Formats: sequence, C-alpha cells, structure tokens
Amino acid sequence: DGGTFAIHSFKNSHSEKSQSEALEKLKVWIGVQGLTEIGEPSYAFYNPPWTPQMFRTNEVWIRVKKK
Repeated sequence: DGGTFAIHSFKNSHSEKSQSEALEKLKVWIGVQGLTEIGEPSYAFYNPPWTPQMFRTNEVWIRVKKK
C-alpha cells in the first residue's frame, strides 16, 4: 500500500530503548515539518544478527500527510 512516509534511520541494537529514542526523534521531526501522523510506526531491521551493533542499520517509519 503506497503513501508518504517519514523515516528515521538509527544504528546500534533494535532494543526497546533504541526504538523508543528513534521514534521520539522522528515524531519531533514530523512536527517541525508540519506533517500529521496517520498511522502506527513500523520498524525495519536490515542486518543479520552477527553484524556488530555499531554497524547495524535500522529504520522507523510513520505514514504522514500534510496538515
């Protein structure tokens, strides 16, 4: 399903703390941009478990629309 998404990339683990911090940063950015969240956050974790945490790439996505 298509749409417009705001995305924030973050490194390290995909622990609850890392996810929460990344989500908060994304929500602040969405507000600064004058966008409205229209969906729940989704997370993407791209690396295999043996990748050192500092080299992992993760993302949090939220569907948005202009106000």
